[in-house]
Amino acid sequence: MDFFAMLPLFFAQADQVPTPAASENNGMQYLIFLIPLLLLVWLLFMRPGKREQDQRRKLLESLDKHVKIYTVGGIVGTVHSIDREKGRIVVKVDDGNNTKIELLLDAVAGVITEEKKES
Repeated sequence: MDFFAMLPLFFAQADQVPTPAASENNGMQYLIFLIPLLLLVWLLFMRPGKREQDQRRKLLESLDKHVKIYTVGGIVGTVHSIDREKGRIVVKVDDGNNTKIELLLDAVAGVITEEKKES
C-alpha cells in the first residue's frame, strides 16, 4: 500500500475530536499532582535558602568595630571601620605594621568567637 492510498485514513482519524469532559478530568489530575509537588519544592529548596539569607543579614548587621572576622578569601582580621552605605569594610590584618585592607561587606564570611579555655 502506498502513501497516497493511506491519506484518507489519516484524515478520517483527524475528524474524531476528544470530548470536553475527558480533557477536563485529565487536567484536574495534573493539577492535583502539581500542587503537592510545588509545595514540596518550596519546603525543600526555598525555605532553607530564605533562612540562610536571614542569618547572613543578621551577621552583617551585627558587625561592629574591634570584632574579629574572616572573609571568603581566607583573610582574618579585626574590623577597623564599616561604611554600610557604600558596602565597604576596612579590616586590620596586622597589628605590628598597622596594615589595613578595604573589602566589600559581602566578602565577610563569619565572625571568630574567642572561647575561654578552662585550666
